[in-house]
Amino acid sequence: MNPSIKPWAIALAVSLTLNVFGLGFVAARQIRGHHWRANRAQATAQTSHGGRRAEFRTGGGPPAKVRQVILAHQTELAPRRGLVQSARESAKQALVTEPFDRARLLQSLTELRQASGALEEVRHQALVEAAAQMAAPERRSLAEWLGHERRLEGAKRD
Repeated sequence: MNPSIKPWAIALAVSLTLNVFGLGFVAARQIRGHHWRANRAQATAQTSHGGRRAEFRTGGGPPAKVRQVILAHQTELAPRRGLVQSARESAKQALVTEPFDRARLLQSLTELRQASGALEEVRHQALVEAAAQMAAPERRSLAEWLGHERRLEGAKRD
């Protein structure tokens, strides 16, 4: 190969490689784009806000009837969410406080379990109330949404 052509051939090969990579990246974003962004936004909303409230704004939330029932139960849910959050903080503090106090951590975890149970009880009541107002196809959609939620929560824990 002619010495004056060699740098141009290398530059052309590098340029083609980068262009193919860039096109592949753009194509992948277009193919996966919407679903990938929605799932990422939903997961971010759940982890950064400690609940499912922000998920309503991301479009990944529950069916409309469930959303209405949950909103109707906000006066019961809000204080229980606060109790869960404070119990989590208490457990975190018990873990990092020196010297380690086993009894304090056990007490914090017991309080967290009780607060979480109380919150889940209200959520389950709201779910039953909403399901009672739904037709069979809507309940199937709700079951799919609940399955999707469990997969997201499992992915968050891993």
